Amino acid sequence: MSKPEKTMDICEESARKLLRVEEALALFLSHATPITSQETVATQQALGRVLAENIDAPFHVPTIDNSAMDGYAICLNELENNAAQRLRVSQLIPAGAALCTLQPGSCARIFTGAALPTGADTVIPQEACDIDGEWITFPRQITKGANIRRQGEEVSKGDRLLSKGEKIRAQELGLIATLGIAEVTVTRRLKVAIFSTGDELTPLGKPLASGCIYDSNRYILRALLENQGYDVVDLGVTPDQLQATCNTLCEAAKSDLIITSGGVSVGDEDHVKTAVAQLGKIESWRIAIKPGKPLAFGQVDGTPFFGLPGNPVATFITFCLFSRPYLQKMQGVQNTTPLSIPLPAGFNRKPGTRREYLRANIDHGRVVPLKQQGSAMLTSLTRSEGLVVVPEEQAVKEGMLLEFIPYSAYFG
Repeated sequence: MSKPEKTMDICEESARKLLRVEEALALFLSHATPITSQETVATQQALGRVLAENIDAPFHVPTIDNSAMDGYAICLNELENNAAQRLRVSQLIPAGAALCTLQPGSCARIFTGAALPTGADTVIPQEACDIDGEWITFPRQITKGANIRRQGEEVSKGDRLLSKGEKIRAQELGLIATLGIAEVTVTRRLKVAIFSTGDELTPLGKPLASGCIYDSNRYILRALLENQGYDVVDLGVTPDQLQATCNTLCEAAKSDLIITSGGVSVGDEDHVKTAVAQLGKIESWRIAIKPGKPLAFGQVDGTPFFGLPGNPVATFITFCLFSRPYLQKMQGVQNTTPLSIPLPAGFNRKPGTRREYLRANIDHGRVVPLKQQGSAMLTSLTRSEGLVVVPEEQAVKEGMLLEFIPYSAYFG
């Protein structure tokens, strides 16, 4: 894996100190190389994919002047010369009908989306009119040009509507369909290999022995990855043995990215970091963050690697903060920064040495963290709306503005 000279200096320094969040993210993203392989998919199958091409409007939207509501199309000058303020209905124009011409001295019954007839310049909603058979009496105060959607008022032919690197959501999908585009070119889906480590991890559905726990991290990671549209290679649970860890890492290196949970701290049975160092290189493994301090980043046989902490909340948070933007950049997404909201704090807190990401809720316009913040407490994620960011070395006073990141910003 080739790296800029400046990045190498950062990498060497990162092995000796706790990296700040911004430093760690910058280091990780400096190694993320966007994939270049593409594929063409049907528009109805493009949800969640990343555009590999720009999309320009092939025609005006709307394509022609049309009615914004159900009502009556008129030529206002003719009505103004009519003392009775009434006109006879000469024709009916439904949506989809071919363009026609308004008969002089009359009005046309018109429906929402129908092409405005030549000679008409205003549409009056039906509820504003008095109807007597084929005769329509109109209100006195009428604004010329009212209730008409003009040709090209939303989009002009040739306008850049979507750009390479945008992720296709329901709204982008609808826009593409509006343009009549049946197929789009997207980047191929990334393949991400995951596995957990630990002799204490028990498969779901099996009896739980004393001192053991069920493996939840793999399910968290798989859900987060599949939610973002990646293909997941689930390699299960690897025992706390160096050779077994090396074997699993070699298999995982066949994918585009490797993500593990557990085994990256300094315990005697934490073999992941050692195995990665033997098979590739560790660039960083300590971040000034809480939860999630022991986070390893490097490469195995040229495949990028994230070793996330073993506690499930730390796994979740570090994935959102670091693995998610890394994957997005690899996938070709241009904007990897999640939406955050400045909100007044509804709590006080003493300063800490690491940046904290507290699970929190919004209460009467203020952000309030849960009382239980343990990194092993998954309930703190299920009972909260997002993360409130407490900067390092800074005391929190009630009312001061803090950054709040709703979970939907990460995987909505």
